[in-house]
Amino acid sequence: GQAVKKEYLEKRFRIALKNAGIRVGERKLVPYSLRYNFRSRMQGVIDADTIRSMMGHRSQEVSDRYLQIDPEQFAVYKPYQDRIDNLWI
Repeated sequence: GQAVKKEYLEKRFRIALKNAGIRVGERKLVPYSLRYNFRSRMQGVIDADTIRSMMGHRSQEVSDRYLQIDPEQFAVYKPYQDRIDNLWI
């Protein structure tokens, strides 16, 4: 029955960012930003149809727009690229 104060929401959002492991730095993040984090973290954990359904998307293409993979995240594996690729041959 009472209004929610802006300060409370901002505090809870900062906690959510920290819990999600999102480094803010100089970026301007809003609650909607967590959708990108959710989509990226669920890749390989939950099947694509379930992720799409949880996000409320009708098409996989829309859901994939939220998938952000950081190239630096995979740079450490570059020396092993040939061995990784040969696993599938």
